[in-house]
Amino acid sequence: MDVTAFGKQAETVAQYFRKGSNILIEGRLKMDSWDDKATGQKKTKLGVVMESFSFLDSAKEGGGQAPAAPAKRAPVVPPQPMDDTDPPF
Repeated sequence: MDVTAFGKQAETVAQYFRKGSNILIEGRLKMDSWDDKATGQKKTKLGVVMESFSFLDSAKEGGGQAPAAPAKRAPVVPPQPMDDTDPPF
């Protein structure tokens, strides 16, 4: 599956990621569609637009250098309980 990355994340992945290394990618799915000029059939392709990532191999195992600071992820905030005075919306 194709993964599209932009900006600093793309530069970091290009610098440190090596073929065969493990990486965890989180993102959104993107469906592209087009008409094949040769056959006239409609074609589709599913890809991922990267929003965050983590390298899973250590520097020792992967043989490469790991970045000093992996991509930051937003903290997970648990939902707060509603009290009786809060409106439902």
